[in-house]
Amino acid sequence: MSKKIPPQEPRHHPRAGRPVRSSIRLLRLARGWRQIDLARAAACKQDVVSELELGTSEGTPELRARIAGALEASVEELFPSFVKQAAVEAGAPRGRRG
Repeated sequence: MSKKIPPQEPRHHPRAGRPVRSSIRLLRLARGWRQIDLARAAACKQDVVSELELGTSEGTPELRARIAGALEASVEELFPSFVKQAAVEAGAPRGRRG
């Protein structure tokens, strides 16, 4: 009798609010694209797309913009925690506490 292996949890980048793979991979698959197709559209390597989907790499701001453009999505949609982090680092005002 074969032992059923439970599915693995998606990996998270330490600063990511959710698995990056969920949005990039879903949008890529919705287009019927393989990772290499997205890589070509975003002018990067396939292993870079894989790392972004797995959450093991955050990519550069330029790469995130190219990935978003290739998928016709916003950077904010694909990488919300990085956009929020950039705003905090730039000194943008946070929401009021009270």
